[in-house]
Amino acid sequence: MIKITVNTAEGVVTKEVNISTTLGGDYFLKEHPEIDIIVMPKRNKILALPKSDYTEYTYKIQSKLFELLKRSGVVLPESVKGSNVFGGLEGIYHKNSIKEKQDPLQVAIYMISEFLDQERPKHVYAAEYEKAFHDALTNPSSVESTELGEVPQEEFKGSIPKSGFPNKAIYRYTY
Repeated sequence: MIKITVNTAEGVVTKEVNISTTLGGDYFLKEHPEIDIIVMPKRNKILALPKSDYTEYTYKIQSKLFELLKRSGVVLPESVKGSNVFGGLEGIYHKNSIKEKQDPLQVAIYMISEFLDQERPKHVYAAEYEKAFHDALTNPSSVESTELGEVPQEEFKGSIPKSGFPNKAIYRYTY
């Protein structure tokens, strides 16, 4: 957990961000269930990598992140491109700020944190829906299930007769 302080239009904002650091001094944000985000201060680079699986939504999420960073002026628009890591997307953030007392690294981490806060409710809802769906299949209510013996028995059920099909009906040819 680190504290980020950023000057915004509303004034000075301080926010705590759940972040890890690597041995090389990079910052690692891994709260998002689909992507990991690495901020590399030595290279002024932001890298978004897919987690274990590259799904159809991974690129959309990465693109959404970099679109937010481009719109907010954190990332240089011409620098956003695919990375040398499979499924990764990267962009370069500004080295210096023309605004006084504004650290570009802190602004970049703050905006990424804002993105994660925007995405969190969607993933909480998806996880709750998945759990409710799983519970409905594995533990159905009494209205949605039947006890053994409640199903009425009929003399003939199914589509295949007990004696098989007559020869002419095997292939179901009609003229």
